[in-house]
Amino acid sequence: MLNIEAIRKQQGMTQKDVARAMGISPVALSRLLHRGRPDYDTLERLADALGVDIPDLFEQSHTRLVCPHCGGVIHLDVK
Repeated sequence: MLNIEAIRKQQGMTQKDVARAMGISPVALSRLLHRGRPDYDTLERLADALGVDIPDLFEQSHTRLVCPHCGGVIHLDVK
């Protein structure tokens, strides 16, 4: 799942700050985040607003990511 809140807090930003950086209202941002499966454009805008790369938006273990579209686990072999 998305790791937006933790990143936002690390950056010292409120949800309102993130929404403003994305050029949308806080209500619109809340709807996007609660919809559960943001599209690539939304992920890109979120990453830009938070100053991170898109993969950083996702909760990660060392070798596990969750697909934002289907919810399936993506396994990675880290070498």
